[in-house]
Amino acid sequence: MKVLTLGLASVLVLAPAPTVPVAGAQRSAHESAFSGQPVPKVSHQSPTAVTCESDHADSTGYYPRNWSLRMADPKANAEVLLKSAFERQRQTTRWAITLGGEEASVVSGQEASAEVYRVVRRDTRGVILVSVRHGAFGGTVQVLTIDPLNGSFVSSDTSVGPLFNRATVWVGRCY
Repeated sequence: MKVLTLGLASVLVLAPAPTVPVAGAQRSAHESAFSGQPVPKVSHQSPTAVTCESDHADSTGYYPRNWSLRMADPKANAEVLLKSAFERQRQTTRWAITLGGEEASVVSGQEASAEVYRVVRRDTRGVILVSVRHGAFGGTVQVLTIDPLNGSFVSSDTSVGPLFNRATVWVGRCY
């Protein structure tokens, strides 16, 4: 049982808190200094182009124990494994972002053509871009964030479909 306090009100939560299984109580953490350059142009409302890049990715999610059986009969083969990794990528991925009005055009190393993102926030406190896609293998929500004060960049991709339920986060810088 948990008590959740929200301002002046408290809410009693009777359901147990969800837990994520951790193999052998493993825990890993990483911390490093970041020294990016400000990119104030992204916070202005005029059309602007910026390039962002990352060579670090963190990925976690559930994947079928047996891919071929899962594709043949997803309901009968629902057993999955939790897999996670944080690693430096072999190649740097770049995002060419053109901001304009309520939409942004984004071309990344993973896509051959421009993707349209919705501009959710664009001011001196940060830039938030969101894209939602649906396809034959499930759905994906992608969020790109930029801090104009230091040029830090985060790209998150959350996907679900018959072959996975996963999230990947890239961290890097914009210039």
